[in-house]
Amino acid sequence: MDEASEEAGISYEELANLEKEFDDAELEIIRTHTLLNAPLYAKRSVLISRLPNFWPLVLEQAPPDIDQFIQPSDSAVLVSALKSIDVIRFEIPPAAPPGVSGSPRSVAIKFEFSPNEWFDNEVLEKKFWYRRAKDGWTGLVSEPVKIDWKKGKDLTEGLTDAAVKAWETENKEASSPNGDKLKGKAVAEKKTPAQAVLEKLAADTSQGSFFSWFGFRGRKVNAEESAEATKEDEERRAKIRKGEKVSSDADREPGEVQAEEDLEEEENDLVFPAGEELAIAISEDLFPGALKYFTQAQEQADLSDIDFEELDSDEEEDVDPSEILRGVRGDGDSDGERPNKKRKA
Repeated sequence: MDEASEEAGISYEELANLEKEFDDAELEIIRTHTLLNAPLYAKRSVLISRLPNFWPLVLEQAPPDIDQFIQPSDSAVLVSALKSIDVIRFEIPPAAPPGVSGSPRSVAIKFEFSPNEWFDNEVLEKKFWYRRAKDGWTGLVSEPVKIDWKKGKDLTEGLTDAAVKAWETENKEASSPNGDKLKGKAVAEKKTPAQAVLEKLAADTSQGSFFSWFGFRGRKVNAEESAEATKEDEERRAKIRKGEKVSSDADREPGEVQAEEDLEEEENDLVFPAGEELAIAISEDLFPGALKYFTQAQEQADLSDIDFEELDSDEEEDVDPSEILRGVRGDGDSDGERPNKKRKA
């Protein structure tokens, strides 16, 4: 805590508690938006079902934090077979069953495909649970999704299969003969042969496929640990609001706070390190902004058609492409610049 804060009589715990109150407010905003937007998304789904290639065109205009993960081989699948994308916040209404209320940040992202030459799945659904660890970490965790690749067509080079196998083996190994579950670091430190295979495959894969994202799992925080950590955090915040003194990390016994290097290793997902970031980008940007990205794709297509028509009519003259663009957008009006269309090689 700095001297200025100490002189003002403000504790670190008070500031941290206020920050969490802002976070609580954000969660309520997500809940409200989800309820208000549900009928609008349903209406949008009906309308866009009549538009051919809607979602492939949306992905063509995807922002960089999504586009960077889509390889040319992935584009071939998405352009030819993707039918729809849906995002569901399954732990809150209207998706959650009556009486069930979880985190608004937990999300399921569902991709629907037409029959294709790469895999047999008609639907690939990736679920993310928002969890809290006892060391204060919060974030999204997931489970590997099985993709039924056709022979010789696995774009992930075996990564998703290995991720599923390692996950299933770990769950089996984590169960003792009497059925009690090992917890926390005990599970993370127990490496199975399937985990060793996964680590080798991940190390040998030079360029990851977008579909490797379905093998992402994130940090190993189960629902029980998250519930306990949330309860402890709520009790701690209640004490702060009452003006009671609470312990900080500096007051804990050696070994109670997990070493920073251990945390970094645990949080660095082998299969798809940016899995959480991609899930957030899809659920909070691409999906709600789909109409915007589709419109950009249409406008770019119209611009390309005009370019070709202008070039054909003036094929015997030297043509400056910038003059054509200025003619379409208006003289010198940079505000009317249309987005560049991203193409995959």
